[in-house]
Amino acid sequence: MGLLDSRIKITTEQIHEATTGWTAYNSIEKEDIEKWILPKNHTLPFLLRILQDHKSYFPSFQTGLNEVEYLALSFIREGGCLFYDLFSRIMEERINDGLSNLHLAAILKELMKGPYPLLISDIPLPNYLQPVSNPKLELTSYGLDVLTGEQNRMNLVGIDWWVGGVHLHNN
Repeated sequence: MGLLDSRIKITTEQIHEATTGWTAYNSIEKEDIEKWILPKNHTLPFLLRILQDHKSYFPSFQTGLNEVEYLALSFIREGGCLFYDLFSRIMEERINDGLSNLHLAAILKELMKGPYPLLISDIPLPNYLQPVSNPKLELTSYGLDVLTGEQNRMNLVGIDWWVGGVHLHNN
C-alpha cells in the first residue's frame, strides 16, 4: 500500500469549519469569533484552540488589558525584570501561543506610550533593527492602578491595535 492510499481524508465538514474559522478570524466583529467557538462539535480541535487563544488578545472591560498584557504586568509587578526573562515566563504560561519576542515587545511598547505609561524600561525594547535588546522593565504607579482595577488602560494609554480583522482604537 502506498502513502497515497494511507493518507487521512479531509471531510467536507472540516473544509467548512476551516473556512468559517478563517472568516471569523478576519471579521471586523469580535463577536464572530465568539459565535464560531460556541458549537461543541468542532472537527478541527487545533483550530478551536487557536481561536480561543486569539480571543484572549482582546482587552477586558475591567482593566482594558488583554491576557498577555495582564500576565506581563503581573510578572513585572513582582519586581522589575529583564525582557527575555519576562518572555520566558509568559511562554511557560501560554504554551503554543505563537507569541514571538518581537510581538511581545510591540505589545509592551503600546503600554509605554503617552503621559501615563503603565511601564518603563531602561533601554529600548527589542525591535526589528535591534532584536536582542534586553531592557529592565518596571511597573509605574499607573500600571499598578490598572492591574488593581482602579484605572483602565484605555483612559491612560489608549489603544490603536489590530486583533485579526478587528481594529481596536479609542474613538
